[in-house]
Amino acid sequence: LPDDWVACKELIHSYFPIVYDTKILASDYCLSDNPRGRTQLESLYEQITSRYPQWKNALCADDDESNIAHDAAYDSYMTGVCFCGLSFMIQDQCRIPPVEASSRFALWDVDPCMDYPRWLYGRNKLYFHLSPYTIDLESPSKDPLGRGMSHLSTFRVSGIDPSVTSRDIINCLSGLSDSRRDRVNFDLIWVDDTTFLVGAQVTNFHNDDEIFKEHGNILLRALQGRFCNGETIAPLASHPDKPVKNFWNLWGLLSPKSRRIDSEEERPNKRRRIR
Repeated sequence: LPDDWVACKELIHSYFPIVYDTKILASDYCLSDNPRGRTQLESLYEQITSRYPQWKNALCADDDESNIAHDAAYDSYMTGVCFCGLSFMIQDQCRIPPVEASSRFALWDVDPCMDYPRWLYGRNKLYFHLSPYTIDLESPSKDPLGRGMSHLSTFRVSGIDPSVTSRDIINCLSGLSDSRRDRVNFDLIWVDDTTFLVGAQVTNFHNDDEIFKEHGNILLRALQGRFCNGETIAPLASHPDKPVKNFWNLWGLLSPKSRRIDSEEERPNKRRRIR
């Protein structure tokens, strides 16, 4: 792959002009039916087939030894089921007239010039593991925040004590609610041992800027109450993008000064958590 990020995206897009990512469908576009943003293939398959039981093992017998997750053929089958099922669920949550599971699937026949598959199903957007961003193959230089997040309600907290763990932050931000008594959900991503990103997650499909602003202010007050001893709390939008020299230092999220983790027991404390 090219070292330059823009060239890398253009190369991928030239080989794959139309892409639908089941992880994007599940984490960004189907939040009302998948509020925790689960993207693991086997879990999604079980969720989809509980709603559309006619698809469960439709191509093979229940006792077939090949019906095992991580088997290439069966994973391909599960991916197809998840793609169709998630798309139908999105149609339902957007109040689009439902389609029969046995009918020809609408996205297969869509004119590539039409915009609605992009904003409704995330066409040409790719899930970026352990990052708050979504890779957008149709936007050469910009990539949006994903997972129901917005720059209006996402903050960068830096200069914290390295002993602070994910659980400490989750305890600080749990149990918050807005003026409508709706729960304030959030996504937590570590940058390094002294810096993390946290943003409000709005699970309503019709995301409203006012909701993002309100939830962001609620998170900010909670963060200011917990990190008030010299730590820095700033909106993510106030941090300009760093020049991209290669794929691996996108947005400066991977710090060369991160502490090396010496044992497996230490790892769970600093993993990304979704609430």
